[in-house]
Amino acid sequence: MPVDGFLLRDERILASARACSNASLYATDKRVIRYEKGLFNEKMDSLSYSHIVAASYESESYIWLAVVGVILAIIGAFIGSIGVVLVVFGIIAILAGILYRSAWYQLKAAGLAGSELKRWRTANAKEDAKTFARFIQDQISIRETPQLGAQVMTPIVTREKEVITKEIVMIKCDYCDALMPQTATFCPNCGARRK
Repeated sequence: MPVDGFLLRDERILASARACSNASLYATDKRVIRYEKGLFNEKMDSLSYSHIVAASYESESYIWLAVVGVILAIIGAFIGSIGVVLVVFGIIAILAGILYRSAWYQLKAAGLAGSELKRWRTANAKEDAKTFARFIQDQISIRETPQLGAQVMTPIVTREKEVITKEIVMIKCDYCDALMPQTATFCPNCGARRK
């Protein structure tokens, strides 16, 4: 693979998906890599799993194209002989607007917006992209799950250039073994009262 030269020591590619015609996304055991190969250049960017918030499914329909098709068909119906061409184009646009729908998986990360955000999406939502998105979601959840007895630092008040944090110790529920804050009276998972 062309991205092999950019891998860290002992880093392995575990899932991949196409981003566009000349770019691919690779999920490794350490990060997500976007590799783009142009005619005269190549570009590699990476996102740490700790920065990725979600790998969400998104889709877009083209109903606006159907509306344009209706307008063309109506105008073509009143013009005359040349209007037949407009009516045909209108019907094609109506069908395309109703039938065509694009879908993809979008990686969302802190600090990404606009065109930079669009670079971190799969080309489609087919099976390889779905597998890739599931792998990313698994990696996010593994890194978010607090360990028993771990201290979780949670920001509670944010001021300009100042963050005040609160330590929360997580303990196991006696009934369902889910982790809950030590200060909780009831388990957020099963609702049982703490002993």
